[in-house]
Amino acid sequence: MNHLTIVFFRQSRILFIINLLIFLSLPMYTIIRSRFIDFSDVYYFIYFTVLFSFVFLQSSKISDGITTKKQKIYNYIIIPFTAHTVINLIGSIVMNSILSDKNPQNLQSSITLQELFEQMISDFYTGSEEVWRFATISILCVMLSKIAFKRSVILHISILTLAILISSFIFGWLHTFGYSSSWFDFNITVTLTTTGLCFALLLIVTKNIWTVVITHILFNVSTSLGMYNMNLLLIWSQVSLLIVGLIGIHYLVKSRKPIFIRKVIEKISGSKGM
Repeated sequence: MNHLTIVFFRQSRILFIINLLIFLSLPMYTIIRSRFIDFSDVYYFIYFTVLFSFVFLQSSKISDGITTKKQKIYNYIIIPFTAHTVINLIGSIVMNSILSDKNPQNLQSSITLQELFEQMISDFYTGSEEVWRFATISILCVMLSKIAFKRSVILHISILTLAILISSFIFGWLHTFGYSSSWFDFNITVTLTTTGLCFALLLIVTKNIWTVVITHILFNVSTSLGMYNMNLLLIWSQVSLLIVGLIGIHYLVKSRKPIFIRKVIEKISGSKGM
């Protein structure tokens, strides 16, 4: 908790201003582009490229200090390939059990190959939304802590939890503008709030923004593949789990190898002694 307190509650004035601008920019950009000015895709890519550049700034702020090759593989391959599949499953459960509309985003079931290519480029850029998530949680933590009369671990946990919930709701609500003509859509908001909550919790647990960015990209790619061909999505999910499984087996065997070798040596030594 001490690390999270330093990350989210103690910020320099410059970093606070940067996070505040990031926090305000995405909602303003989304609402203006969706309801008032139809910006061209060029401005879309410029904005998200700039937003993506802040990943490098934030990654120095929230990082678990990974150094070994094994830790990097764990954070940048195993977790993302596993988590995006799990988040997809959680989203499906929420839609099927809570919502009356099973496709609130009105996603097409058969896009063309060119549309898939364009969609996957967009999927890469939208991974930068995790920069906005980090900035939003940070800003909310600082603002909410300012109105508190005393500081304690329980208070920090409560504030962080509230910040995660609020940021996830805003994330879900903002997707209304991309998939609906209204200003609020319950089904879309609930669906994407659930997804946003999963990403936020992953950020808190892993303490690594790059892990969440990669997970977000893979999640969006899986959605795009499903829009192109459901069989392709099934293959993608199986390949993802296969990659995780093979890496896991590799490190399991590697970690057991010294024990196996030692037992062999002991058996050989025992045989010679006889």
